[in-house]
Order: sequence, then structure tokens, then C-alpha cells
Amino acid sequence: MKETCPIEEVIRSMNIGLLCVQEDPADWPTMSSVVVLLESGSVSLPQPSQPAFCVPRVIPINQSSMTNRSVTGLTVASSVSSSS
Repeated sequence: MKETCPIEEVIRSMNIGLLCVQEDPADWPTMSSVVVLLESGSVSLPQPSQPAFCVPRVIPINQSSMTNRSVTGLTVASSVSSSS
């Protein structure tokens, strides 16, 4: 059985999770705050800072033509000059 969830709820849950893994433990929300954030869709979320552990991702770039790819809000563009 397939269940669906509104994308806004998924993004909100991910942001709450990111708040719980920020580099500085002093910035982590308390468990009671997490419960309130999860139960209330109207409470605004603070912007999470850098997570304690982050693995950069390498994205292969298509070298044969101009390529734009968007990943987590960043755009990577590449072009190859062809000399004829």
C-alpha cells in the first residue's frame, strides 16, 4: 500500500532533523521543542546551521555540451569549447 505525504510536511520534517544535528550542540532544540515543531505546522522554523558531519557530493559534469544541473539550491554549469 502506497502512502503519500505533502511535500511541505516532508521538507519541514527534514528541516527539523537538520536542527537536531547542527555542529554546536547548544543550537540543538530540546526534545520538547522538537515535539512542538513536529505537531504544529504553524510554528516557524529557524534556519539550521552547518551540520556536525557533512560529506560533499561530487556531481559528474557532461563534457559534450552545455549542462545546467541544480542540486540543493546550487547550479553547476559547464561548457566545452569545440575547435573545428
